[in-house]
Amino acid sequence: WAQSARKYGVPFGVTVHACPGPSWDVFMPVRYGSDSSGALAGVHYDGWVTAADGTGKWWQGLDPVNLNGPVHQASSSYVHSDSSPFVRQFYYRTDDLITKYQPDLLYFDNGLAAPDDWNMPDQAKVMAANYYNKSIQWNGGKLNVVLNLKRVPANWEQGLVADLERTTASGIQNYPWQTDTSLGDWHYHAPDPITTTAPKVIQELVDIVSNNGNLLLNVPQHGDGHLDQQAIQIVQDIGSWLKVNGEAIYGTRPFAVSKEGTVRYTRNGGILYAISLSWPQNNTLTLTTPKKGSPYIGNVTRVELLGHSGTLSFTQDS
Repeated sequence: WAQSARKYGVPFGVTVHACPGPSWDVFMPVRYGSDSSGALAGVHYDGWVTAADGTGKWWQGLDPVNLNGPVHQASSSYVHSDSSPFVRQFYYRTDDLITKYQPDLLYFDNGLAAPDDWNMPDQAKVMAANYYNKSIQWNGGKLNVVLNLKRVPANWEQGLVADLERTTASGIQNYPWQTDTSLGDWHYHAPDPITTTAPKVIQELVDIVSNNGNLLLNVPQHGDGHLDQQAIQIVQDIGSWLKVNGEAIYGTRPFAVSKEGTVRYTRNGGILYAISLSWPQNNTLTLTTPKKGSPYIGNVTRVELLGHSGTLSFTQDS
């Protein structure tokens, strides 16, 4: 994945879902159960396998506890302290991931503030420092990576990018943030793997960017990695829209006001972009935010429509 992404100039990101809290309390305990019925009823799952069971096998010398964790119940009163062996191993796994693949984006599927099942701000600081310091080494002294976490307290927003899963911010945020969403379920889920359309994604993208956010879009894949034609078409349609309107998205910043009715605003230097989420009636778009005497903008000297050659007729009055 890393090689393919970089071959085509695409930023490469990795997501981490095996954080200590949910791993210990949710994912791992399942491995120590057994079927309740059928031919294998009562036969332990692989969580009970020991190092001795590997004698004479390809994994001889490896300890399954390092993969499955020690046998425990979900209600275990395990303490996720920085010094616990399980958390230390999580450090090492994450560092190994960073070192081997040098990801441009590192996403943790957990948060920092209650209610949360990770709630390890001290460990997050150590991993953030490690990731950022290595980025500086990779990039000749320049920090050029993005770290995502959820439920980020206000005093952390300068140090990482807050992620909002399948939702958006209500207004312009002081610091960059991100929405992660999907064309359907997070994994390929028949019979309806795709549940949205390109126009809906584009409208969501525009709304997010107007509030100083970024969109991370998941495209559900089959188990072997291939995509449904419907998913490919949606991504291509989004790309076609961006080829025309990308300058109102890429490299832009929020305007003083993010929206007015069905219009979303972005800016780049002295250029103000007004993106209408639907085509205006009678081919006339009326905006009150950039009116004459507005506290946000001076005299408008030129109005253009992206994808259309030439200027448009307009009037700026009070």
